[in-house]
Amino acid sequence: MKRANGKLFPFGIFKIMKDWKKINRLRNLIMGVIPEYRQKGVEAMMIYYTYKNAVEKEYLWADLGWILENNEMMTKELENIGSHVYKKFRVYEGEL
Repeated sequence: MKRANGKLFPFGIFKIMKDWKKINRLRNLIMGVIPEYRQKGVEAMMIYYTYKNAVEKEYLWADLGWILENNEMMTKELENIGSHVYKKFRVYEGEL
């Protein structure tokens, strides 16, 4: 907007579009499988199609949202495709 002096029209929109960066990051907020479908390949297919689409769209980085540390099945699947933990969140419970 700065290059366009805060104006979209008549030509500001073209200046903004010229500077627009291609999106190269993916954020998948939630991914899970209900218990009766676990260990039947559904997890692997979800990860596969997410990975395949990310590669096709040329994403360089992906955040797959919150995956609990004790969710060994999902963490193993993600490690198998070369992902790694880059951030951890802690949830504490107690009375105030």
